[in-house]
Amino acid sequence: MHFVQRLALLIPTGLTFLVQAAEPAGNQIRCDPAFYGPLLRVDQPSDINELNGGLVETDFRYMRNRNDHESGPLLSGKELADRHRLICKKAEKCFFESGALFHQANNPTLNDPLAFLLPPNWVTAAAMARPPVPLYVPREVNADGQWSAISKEQMFGSFPASNYLYRLAASPLAADPSKVRNVRASLQYLANYTRRLAEAYQRGGENSVLQTGAEIISQTDDAYLGREMRKNKAIVLAVTNPGPAELAEGKGLGLPNRQVPPDLLRRIQNAVIGERLRHGDVALERWNIADPNQRKHMMGVLRDLVPTGSQDSKLWIWVNGPLQPNAVFVGENATRYMNDLISEINQYNRTTTGPKIDMSRVRFLSKPLVELPKDPSAQIAFADSTINSYRNLCLATVDFKVNPATARRIFGTLPSAQKTLTAR
Repeated sequence: MHFVQRLALLIPTGLTFLVQAAEPAGNQIRCDPAFYGPLLRVDQPSDINELNGGLVETDFRYMRNRNDHESGPLLSGKELADRHRLICKKAEKCFFESGALFHQANNPTLNDPLAFLLPPNWVTAAAMARPPVPLYVPREVNADGQWSAISKEQMFGSFPASNYLYRLAASPLAADPSKVRNVRASLQYLANYTRRLAEAYQRGGENSVLQTGAEIISQTDDAYLGREMRKNKAIVLAVTNPGPAELAEGKGLGLPNRQVPPDLLRRIQNAVIGERLRHGDVALERWNIADPNQRKHMMGVLRDLVPTGSQDSKLWIWVNGPLQPNAVFVGENATRYMNDLISEINQYNRTTTGPKIDMSRVRFLSKPLVELPKDPSAQIAFADSTINSYRNLCLATVDFKVNPATARRIFGTLPSAQKTLTAR
């Protein structure tokens, strides 16, 4: 049986629901038991040929190449979008990074833009400006003289300026025709978005800015992936809890070197992520759940975005233990701390007088990845043990960093690796 096929359960669905709804005894944890099978990595174009279902994560850096391990020529924006749609079509669910100016499918220098993303923290910049000044760029991509005549301050207005993009945009086309043209076209997209944000402020102030920004971002998700693919397959991945290095990269909702009031950040989060959830699943990274302050912050996010009584999509939360300073996902994974986290959520749901957290809409994914033994003869037993422990800890998948072909070899006949009936 293929490892992504559903595993037939002996317990009837109704009885399963009653078991889930019961109060946990002692240290028993209660959560939605959905399990999607091991996470698959589609990091090279050839991996797509082997893909047939499963929960998939991909790497934009390599998907831009026409063939494996090539540096060029790169795909066009439309070709790249078609490739991402194909990955999502062949997957059960696919993570799709779309959270910052340089962390999206459309790299502003490497690809001609297609449904270019409005960076979420640009909504913050617009809300802070009162009134926001939009980007100013020429209408013609080929007008070298007009592009070089604009200062950086004029070009970016109230929004986060990029020295790198400005230098490229102001360079003559002959210097690097592809990159200069891509940057200028990307900035034209952003100029249009920022004009809409400025108009929204004139119509209705800050609340109108937040609503318009959230709508623009969700509309670009739909336009890039296709409406049905976004609703049923794609899990848009964004950052709402960035570290200092990620904040400097433009990830998250905050602004580098600026203090944003916490209440404003919360309202922007609820507007932007809330609207994205109405269009499909969303994944947020990342919380060190060994840290009480980070757990508290994450609980607040769950209360705001997935309260009981709402009918929107699933919210995936990327969790970890303590990580090495200045390293992304290098350190301890979340397994040691999951019991306490789920118990804390259950305790909150039992005692709150307000809306509860709807755990049927929450999916937890633990990072860093789990290294398989180098000895092939030990891999199956190790994987079986690891998968069972992750399932018992309310984790929706295990990241072994394996591509579809390797996963089929290791997990193809492993009962623990099969997706549960409740996974959706």
